[in-house]
Amino acid sequence: MNLSTYLSPILIALVGCTTLACSSTTNAVRYDRAAADNDRRTEIEIGEQVSTACSLSSNKAFFTYNGTTLDPADKATLHNIAHCMTTGNLKDDTIIVMGHTDTTGSKAYNAELGMNRAEMVAKYLVEEGGVAATRIFVKSYGESGAKGNDADGNPYDRRVELRVTERE
Repeated sequence: MNLSTYLSPILIALVGCTTLACSSTTNAVRYDRAAADNDRRTEIEIGEQVSTACSLSSNKAFFTYNGTTLDPADKATLHNIAHCMTTGNLKDDTIIVMGHTDTTGSKAYNAELGMNRAEMVAKYLVEEGGVAATRIFVKSYGESGAKGNDADGNPYDRRVELRVTERE
């Protein structure tokens, strides 16, 4: 490498952007934001009993950051759970879908967001997977029980859990 390779970032920072440098910097900033949002996605945590009964290769799926949109790549996991609940090992079970949030935002907002996320999972299982709605319970815990209080919140606090309910 030559000296300009090392000096270019310093000169750009001191003098300003050239067209090429600005576009590279802008792309890097866009990439960093996308990576940060990806790291802050909301996890759908699939309980061990569900994961084992349905022979899932992954016990996680995700929502987009700060939203209720399911990541398209993770819909297959929920589809597999729905199939397991309609014809597989969970065909006689009910599940509970629990929404949790971090402490960012008001308690009311977080309670609603937790419920919206949990309802989105339940809706997918019912509408796309054919699971009877009577076999799915939905609950929001909002931010109650959240452990994180840093700027990004604790990623574990942002989750939806799927668990098999106890049989009576």
